[in-house]
Amino acid sequence: MFKDKADLLVAALRSGKYIQGGGYLEKKGDDGVVRHCCLGVASDIAVEAGVCERREDSYSDVTHFSSHTYECYDNNDSTEMTERILWSSALLPNSVRDYFGFMSDNGTLPPFAGDSLAELNDGVEDSAGDADQDGIIWLRKPWTFEQIADLIEQHWESL
Repeated sequence: MFKDKADLLVAALRSGKYIQGGGYLEKKGDDGVVRHCCLGVASDIAVEAGVCERREDSYSDVTHFSSHTYECYDNNDSTEMTERILWSSALLPNSVRDYFGFMSDNGTLPPFAGDSLAELNDGVEDSAGDADQDGIIWLRKPWTFEQIADLIEQHWESL
C-alpha cells in the first residue's frame, strides 16, 4: 500500500465521519443510516479523488463502486464491441485497489496468515458457543476503525 494513501485512510477511519458496518463496502441500514466497512471508506476516498464512481442500488440499499471498464459484444449476433463498467459492492474495486496500492481486493495481511482488513472489520462468526446481546456467536469479534487504523499504520507496506 502506498504510504500517502495509508495516511489518508487512517485519517478517515479516525475522523468520526464514517459509521462502521460490515458485509458490504457501503450500505444503508433499515434505520436509514449509511455504514461503511474499512474498505468502503477507502472506496469513498477514491470517489472523492475522482478515481471511481458510486452507484446506489435503491432496491438493496447497497452502494456499488466502479472497478474498471472492459469491452464485450452486446449479444451473440453483434459485431460491435461495447464498453461496460464492472461494479463492486463487497470487495475493493480494481480502480480503488490500484489507487491505494493494495496487494489484494480484501486487504490481505501477509504476515498474519489469512487475515484481511475485510475479515477484521466484519469479524468472524462461529456456530458454537455463547451468543452476544445481538444473538451472534463470534469466533473473532469485529475490530473497531481505531484498531484497524492502528494496524494500517504499523503494516501499510504489507497491505
